[in-house]
Amino acid sequence: MEAKHWRSFAASVSGEEHSSEGGVDDAMTKIDAEREVAGLKARIAALAPKDRETLLLYAWQGLTYEEIAAALGVPVGTVRSRLNRVRRRLDPARRAKAHAQTQIPAQADGAGGVR
Repeated sequence: MEAKHWRSFAASVSGEEHSSEGGVDDAMTKIDAEREVAGLKARIAALAPKDRETLLLYAWQGLTYEEIAAALGVPVGTVRSRLNRVRRRLDPARRAKAHAQTQIPAQADGAGGVR
């Protein structure tokens, strides 16, 4: 009887495509997402309180820039500036780009030496 069950199980397994890679890929995707969320939480916590408050009103409450400005008693331009600063700080690619743009390259002459 047990042999019959094993043969039945073996036939069902061989009849279907099974791969443990899907499970591993799913697990790795979940781990990557958890790491990203943990990093994002830390970056949000490190924001200045006014920037964090502006972000939360925008992202969690779904308020428009004008509504945020009214709620905080600040001009709309201030809301735009805060959210732009938040985006740069939270997005590693934007942070790297902003950092690269602030670096002043050394002035070099035609031969590659520094004057």
